[in-house]
Amino acid sequence: MLIVSLTIFTMTFVIVAALCPVLIRGLRTLRLTQPIRSQLPADHQAKRGTPLMAGIILMIGNVVLLATHPGISLFSSAPSICYSASSAALTI
Repeated sequence: MLIVSLTIFTMTFVIVAALCPVLIRGLRTLRLTQPIRSQLPADHQAKRGTPLMAGIILMIGNVVLLATHPGISLFSSAPSICYSASSAALTI
């Protein structure tokens, strides 16, 4: 199960890393950029034009991970955690 989880994590990381530049370009095209007040110092003005990602890229990664992980169901009310005393193993 560890190999499956690491494989899915790696796959999610690669997908998010590949989509990040596309998302940044799209947000700049839509002019969804960081507003910077003119009263702030000059070094802060360098942030002007930075796109507002608002965690979108993290949510994409989480959806990919949840959709592909075999032990997690997107449609259950909550993940169940069971402790089996006979096997002394925690299963999710």
